Amino acid sequence: MVVFNTSFYKKARTIKLLAGLMAVSSWAVQADSLSNDIKQLIEDPKALSAGKQTFEMVCAACHAKDLSGGTGFNLKDEEWIHGDKPAEIYHNVFNGFIDQGMPGFGAIYQPQQLKQVVAYVLSNRQGLANLQYRIYPVTTEEKQSDYHLPVNAKPAKSGPVPNNLIDFALPEIQNFVLEFEGTLYTPTDVSRLHATTNYKHRTELFIDGEKVPMDMDHWQKRVWTLKPGKQKFLLRYYRIGQAKNLNKKVNFFVTNESMTQKLYGISVSGKQFLSNATIPLKADQHARLVRKKVVDLPTFSISVGLPKQVNYAFNTRTCSIVGMWTGDFINVGPNVEGRARDGSVILGDWVFKNPQVISPIAETRCRFEQYHVNEKAPEFIFWHDNTKLKMRATGENGNSLTLNYQVISGDLNRLTKWQLPKGDNFNVNVQGGSMNNQALILDKNSQQWQIKISKKAN
Repeated sequence: MVVFNTSFYKKARTIKLLAGLMAVSSWAVQADSLSNDIKQLIEDPKALSAGKQTFEMVCAACHAKDLSGGTGFNLKDEEWIHGDKPAEIYHNVFNGFIDQGMPGFGAIYQPQQLKQVVAYVLSNRQGLANLQYRIYPVTTEEKQSDYHLPVNAKPAKSGPVPNNLIDFALPEIQNFVLEFEGTLYTPTDVSRLHATTNYKHRTELFIDGEKVPMDMDHWQKRVWTLKPGKQKFLLRYYRIGQAKNLNKKVNFFVTNESMTQKLYGISVSGKQFLSNATIPLKADQHARLVRKKVVDLPTFSISVGLPKQVNYAFNTRTCSIVGMWTGDFINVGPNVEGRARDGSVILGDWVFKNPQVISPIAETRCRFEQYHVNEKAPEFIFWHDNTKLKMRATGENGNSLTLNYQVISGDLNRLTKWQLPKGDNFNVNVQGGSMNNQALILDKNSQQWQIKISKKAN
């Protein structure tokens, strides 16, 4: 006969349960401490610079240099499959996901290095987080412009928005007030929220509890100015006494300050719009020329992509070089999807751009004649006053652009002094002339010269 001591097993289960609770509590304390460390690093420029350097060396191959994703996830949008808390991201980087092709970096890098990487990733975060919705039915004869949501109003339906994107298809009733509340992350430079919507829609935006004035600068465009970085977000949308054919595809975007570029969508249709507006062009094997509007370049610019991941823009109205960037060439999708209202976007990093230019200092009359398509280095033929010139540019090692100028006919006369770009991130060298105060000085008898722009190493 076997006798079981039940009190012993009860004690054992209790001890095991307590041990489990202590382990969970210990992890919670560690996670809080880890998250606090990372949040402090987000405010430290040196830590972010170190994190960026490690990220570009180790992570960019899968997640892209701009964190937009490739074979790996997008690391700056509103979707976080494995958790978006600093400690959770650190844990994922430390342990990896071997079954999904991501190694754990905890055995390779020091904890401080991994914290810096996580801080850098979070400092680039964009879009909405922890988004909640609330639907308030409205039974009133008031005009929507006169209606005010009661202070103590209770929603008929509410809950989390799984994809953290504003979705106007949620209500299944005709008259309602729809609210979306959460946290919005914007770039650290000044940006704006751009809503493309029907002019009859009444929409209110509150940032950090304060109503933001709306700027109606176009009959189909409503604009609110945002704060940089993290902010509390509340959008209130009124739909009262209007036609049944409600347009549920309202595009909301965060744009740059000048509103020349839609940075990302924060509504379902806005994100879909930008997804369709992605048509990348590369110049891997041969040079490519694009005559489309490009953000940050003046109109009438021809963008040229060279095989060595060096790109530039030639303006046909001024016969000058108005920009240079390194990396992949250009995304023409915004120009196509936006029906030419939006500019195409460069895919690399600016070295310099307009108003920094390469052109004669003296005011001359420019006349563009033609360009010759060459697989390695297209040539531009143009006139400054009565002097006919040819310019041929080549790229080197993904960081240098060499411009070779040649006089075809006429003389230099008023073209002996040329304006050169200035910047801390690149060097300028010349042949066939001398430099004086960041200007190229040519001899009047010169027939050809060379200008080389080299991006400095990080």
